[in-house]
This record gives sequence, C-alpha cells and structure tokens, in this order.
Amino acid sequence: MASTVVLTDMADLVTATLDDIERMKISPDSAEYQEYIVMDKLLKKNVEEISDGTGIKKFVQIKLEDAFSHQGILDEDDVNIVDVLTEMNIRWAHGVADWGFTYHETIANRGKARLLDIFKPRMANAKLSMAGGLERAFWTLVGSTNNVKPYGAPYYLVKNATAGFNGGRPSGYTDVAGIDPNSNANWKNYTFSYVDTNRADLVKQMRTAMRKTRWVSPVTTQQFRDFGMKYVMYCNEVTLSDIEDVLLSQNDKLGFDVAPVDGMATIRRHPFQYTPYLDGESDRPIYGINHDTFHAVVQTGDNMRMTGPVRAPHQHNAFMMFIDLSYQFICLSRRRNFVAYVA
Repeated sequence: MASTVVLTDMADLVTATLDDIERMKISPDSAEYQEYIVMDKLLKKNVEEISDGTGIKKFVQIKLEDAFSHQGILDEDDVNIVDVLTEMNIRWAHGVADWGFTYHETIANRGKARLLDIFKPRMANAKLSMAGGLERAFWTLVGSTNNVKPYGAPYYLVKNATAGFNGGRPSGYTDVAGIDPNSNANWKNYTFSYVDTNRADLVKQMRTAMRKTRWVSPVTTQQFRDFGMKYVMYCNEVTLSDIEDVLLSQNDKLGFDVAPVDGMATIRRHPFQYTPYLDGESDRPIYGINHDTFHAVVQTGDNMRMTGPVRAPHQHNAFMMFIDLSYQFICLSRRRNFVAYVA
C-alpha cells in the first residue's frame, strides 16, 4: 500500500525539530561581522512594540513658546494657547529571511535528531543573513526615494564639519521623520570634525559634545526625565585602537599585560563600541548615540515571526520557511546625540 504524507504531518515534524533548534546556539564561524550591533543590542534591549498603525507616529516637544512674564497682582491676564507638540511620522520597514528543504530530505533523515543536521545550518544561515542585512541598513543612509529600507544612524545623525548643533537634513531629504530641521532648530543633532585621535583634538571635542548634548530638564514628571546617561560611542577598529593608545599613554602602572585596556575604553564612563561595519568608512565616524532617545521599534505580531513550512509553487516536493520582521529605528531627540568624523 502506498504511503501518504500530508502537509500537516510534515508541519508537525518540522515544528518539533525547530523547537529544539531554537534552544541551540548558532555557530558564528560563517558570520559576516565580528559583532552585530542591531540584532544583538537594538532588537534585544529597550525595544518598543507598537500594536497597530500603517506607520509610526510620535509627538515630540521641540518648540519653546514664551509663556512667562512678571506682572502686577491685579494686571489682566493675557494667555496665548499654543500647540507646542510636533508630530513625527515615519513608515514601517519589512524584512524577511528564507530557507527551505525537500520532502525527500525529510524521509531520508527521519526523526528530530537527524533533521537537526539539515535544518540547523539553513536556519542559522537565514538568521545570520537577516542580522547582516539589518546591520548594513542601520549604518547606511538610505536614499530619499527608497520606501522599503529603514532609517538608520546616518539619517538621524547628519555630519557637518562645523562644531555645534548643525546636523540638519540628510542629503536628498527635505525633512527628518516628517519634521524640517531648517524650520525647527531644536531638531538638529550635534556634530564636529576631527583630525587626530589625541587628547587635544578628538578627546577634547568629545567632552564638549557630551556636555552640549546632555540636556537636563527642570521638569521632573515621568515623560521629561533626564535622558543624558546612556551613551555608546560606535566607531571602527582603527579609531578604537587609537583611543586605546591614548588610554595606555596616560597610565604608567599597567603591569605585564601587553594589551590591558582592550575592550575597556570609555569616556566619562560611557563605552566605546567596536562596530565592524564602520571599518569600511574612510572618514572614521564616531556615532555618539543616546539609547534613551534612539531605539528600535517593532510591530507586535511581526517580530521575528516564523512561517512555514509552505509548499513551493510549481515544486510539489519543495517547502519554504520564512522569518519576518516589521520594524523601524527612531530617534526622539536628535540634539541628545552626536556624530564626529574626519572631514
């Protein structure tokens, strides 16, 4: 009697096998980058979930209207009711990774233990591919006509050689998240250029940048807490190595370790983070990101959603698996962040 395998049976087998894979660590030996900032940090920590909407809308208070005056006790009141909130509006980005298998592979390798050997490397490849795609998207300025990819660090933190809050609109854009910084001076990031990674140039300017971007509100309500204490300085290996040399040069009691400061470089106790993707940037950027204001947003129900197995069209013996992610990066306060580079 001929055997019959229905799709539901295969789905149950695949699901049980994938449950085991999810509990296993994926080897990084085929990884593209030494570290994945987006997948490992932005999508795991301080992630905001939004349950509905075709886009992301946020209100930010970047306008200051003068509402104070000195007056006599019996002077007439003259109250101007003004709208002090400005709306941000950005679209969702959707990413997908895929992998597959054939029916003949499942019958030749029956049982979860043997199917692990088939599924695990393919699923690992899909996840590593997604991690790489997210990493490139975050550190690359997407063109103004692109309506698919997310808005990353270069979109919100715009370079300008003149030190100060001069990071306006990225090249080709007329606004940033629906707000024109040319009309809203407080919607600009801090920026500066440097020549040498020494204490007199880069370090001194970074100290200034961190003072300038640390805005402390006198209002103590929950929504206006001080945001200025969660900086991470993202930079490439050459820049970080030079900064470690500065650290070495100011300490004459390092003992016998020939590289005692590797992985320990900080400024005002905020860490420098090696970012492999930035190794390809010749202007050696340093993104000073305040993660109280800059984070990832994911859509509820579509955060690393696994779909499958789905029968491939026109290939009745082939099955497909998908990993979907609806997400975006959002910066709620550009002037609490900065970018530096070699002009």
